[in-house]
Amino acid sequence: MKSKILLFYLFVFQIISFTSCTKGVENGSDIDSLLSFSLNFEPFKNEGLDKEDINISIDSADSTKISVVLAYKKRELITKLVPTIQFIGKKITPSPDTITDFSKPVAFTITPEKGEAKTYIVTVSVSEPSSENKILSFKFEAAKNTSLSEDIKGVINPADSTKISVVLPVDKESLISSLIPTIEFVGETIDPLSLAAQNFTNPVNYVVTPEKGEAKTYTVTVSIPQLELEISSVEFEKSNNLTDDNISEFYEKLFIAKTPPRAKGKDVAVDASSNGYPAEFTIQTADIVENDVYVKLPYNSQHQPLTADATVIVTLGFKTAVDGVSSVLGDSDTSKTAITGNTADISFQISKDVFTKENLSVPATTVPTPIKQVIKFSKEGFADKVYTMHFKFLDLKSTECTIGQNDFKFTVNATGSINTVTNLTPVGTGAVTPTANSTIKAHYVTPSSEEGKGTEDKPFEFQLRKSPSDTSNPAGELKSSGVDASAYFKADALILPDGAYIEVSTETTACGSNDCNNVNPITGIKTGGSANSSTTDLKGPSTSGQKIEYKFIVVAQDGTSKKYYKLTINADAPPAAPAG
Repeated sequence: MKSKILLFYLFVFQIISFTSCTKGVENGSDIDSLLSFSLNFEPFKNEGLDKEDINISIDSADSTKISVVLAYKKRELITKLVPTIQFIGKKITPSPDTITDFSKPVAFTITPEKGEAKTYIVTVSVSEPSSENKILSFKFEAAKNTSLSEDIKGVINPADSTKISVVLPVDKESLISSLIPTIEFVGETIDPLSLAAQNFTNPVNYVVTPEKGEAKTYTVTVSIPQLELEISSVEFEKSNNLTDDNISEFYEKLFIAKTPPRAKGKDVAVDASSNGYPAEFTIQTADIVENDVYVKLPYNSQHQPLTADATVIVTLGFKTAVDGVSSVLGDSDTSKTAITGNTADISFQISKDVFTKENLSVPATTVPTPIKQVIKFSKEGFADKVYTMHFKFLDLKSTECTIGQNDFKFTVNATGSINTVTNLTPVGTGAVTPTANSTIKAHYVTPSSEEGKGTEDKPFEFQLRKSPSDTSNPAGELKSSGVDASAYFKADALILPDGAYIEVSTETTACGSNDCNNVNPITGIKTGGSANSSTTDLKGPSTSGQKIEYKFIVVAQDGTSKKYYKLTINADAPPAAPAG
């Protein structure tokens, strides 16, 4: 039923009886016959009763009949209503002070000083229950929330009236945990109550129960003005992350390790011939998750710590241009940077003590990540927008650990004593004298069914073969007499799968025989040794022309998968080609 604005005070009527001519009162005695009756239910006498809970009316056909309708939600008060009655006359019975139960009609008789008594019948009924249950208004009044300077009104969603939003000024954000709402609603009850303080850090549900029918839940969400800033791209640019004329240590670690190693010069191209670093490292869109940015570095089981704290510059792209925004690193006001437009370069430090293999290897579920950078964006009148950049290894790890048949290479030197053209000069059919900076590849021995399986007992074999004395036979890689311990080598052009590396014995003693397992063929240096420009530990045997074997392991990027190899120097010359 429709809600009514109920009258709390009603002066019902005045009835004047005249015993003489209707034109007026003829004598004083007739004044004594005047009868007047007024009824109301005052709030200070009726606890829990509000003015809108009572509706009083007079029967238009019989003014001695007074009807009172009590709101359904206050129906329990019908047996304890305290009336206030004013009348003109000698007396009224029963005394209004003795009547509280209006569950049945109550008759009040007024006796005048002279003339006949008149009886007024007061009938109190309870209104029909209503099925209405809705919030009409929701607000935080300054009078009830002393830290507010003005009332803050909620907005009822026109498309869904059960959703109410309230925007709190950004400077009042601290009040959100204890606000007192004033709620106007239609229904029997609301829970939680109006004027009861609530924590609005998270949305609060209010349940309005009607006088009949089902309850309805209203959700009130209190927020502060949000900064419309969204990071859409994240890049680390080569040109911004340099140490002098080379890429920085940090930038180097953004990319998978390659063998031969990439050139670190800032202007070296990324193409195969130059083998430089890419111009940028770009974060995948899928790795920007709400307010978290995941910088996923390629896994490196041989990761080495930074030698010094790194200064990092990241280039952020925004979905829409921003203006009047400042960025702050964490809680440091000294790092404030003004931002305007669609992109911004943000500089921050990464500690060498934090950027470790252990911290980069944490599971994806680890919260918070050990290596992170918080970037807070601020604008006057809006809530801060906070992004967190997390650094960790990519979960994907390659198991590839195979050296390609044509990938075991040596760069020829015209001068010096390592990989010299003198030693790497094949002789035989089709032989070509190598030029400086060209490459010679070791011969790959195709394994039979019984050997060369890449195991420790049966390693894959590459050879630097002696050339045949008969120049009509196919050429080897070395001169025909082979080499001795004065011939030094390093497979500096050897190509490994991305992320793979060489592993050798930890024994630091130089080989005492022609079977060595502690020399890295790429550097030519034994475990514990040091490089120099004139010699290596990868060399010919002490006796010229004899074979010498160098064994090593290729370990895949995952740090677990591996294959065994050996390089034989002074291997037998290639046999003569089959006739015909």
